[in-house]
Amino acid sequence: MQQQPALSSQSADPTAVRDPFEAMREQQRMSATQLRLAAEAAEVMVPAVPHLLPITRWAANNERIRATFVDDKATRKKARLSWYHPDDTMVPRGWFTQGLLADLKYYTPFAKAQ
Repeated sequence: MQQQPALSSQSADPTAVRDPFEAMREQQRMSATQLRLAAEAAEVMVPAVPHLLPITRWAANNERIRATFVDDKATRKKARLSWYHPDDTMVPRGWFTQGLLADLKYYTPFAKAQ
């Protein structure tokens, strides 16, 4: 007479070793994927800011601020590291003109929202 396994996830072969935490890892992978998909699909919610906080209200409703600080995969730019030189020390050469100013021109923070 053949004995049935107690759990359906167990194999009929008694010599087979099954990781008891595999089901838990699979559930964590699935939940992480679901969270990532939900975060990608979520839209930015702008809360109602009272008139008591005029600067906060202006910043919450400003499209230029939102275009700068809210990450949108459709408009994401590739990182610009063209000014980096591996032989530089603490302060890289051309850090202001080739680094800071060129980054501001490339990323255009607070530019008009499309």
